[in-house]
Amino acid sequence: MQSGCCKPPSVCGFGYVSPTVWTNPARPASDPDCGLWSNDPAQLCYECESCRAGLLAALRSQWHKANIALVVATVSLVFLYLIGCSAYKNAHAEAIYRRYKW
Repeated sequence: MQSGCCKPPSVCGFGYVSPTVWTNPARPASDPDCGLWSNDPAQLCYECESCRAGLLAALRSQWHKANIALVVATVSLVFLYLIGCSAYKNAHAEAIYRRYKW
């Protein structure tokens, strides 16, 4: 989150001085985040809407990957359970029918 919020939005046209110090543009952009961004190291861009949107996009992507992994794991476990139940049933049936073969 900090890497995206320690620099102003590129739409604003701030001039780079150092990683946390940027100069204000001569003509500020109409984006509301441009006025919210500050060179104050304690605040920086943490109140900007673009930072929140970036954080939410990253979380959504991570949860999407986790959901896919959970679905694959669930399907695999159900498949293994069905194979195990089938093997148990066949072994149990074989033991019962073995008595009647003799």
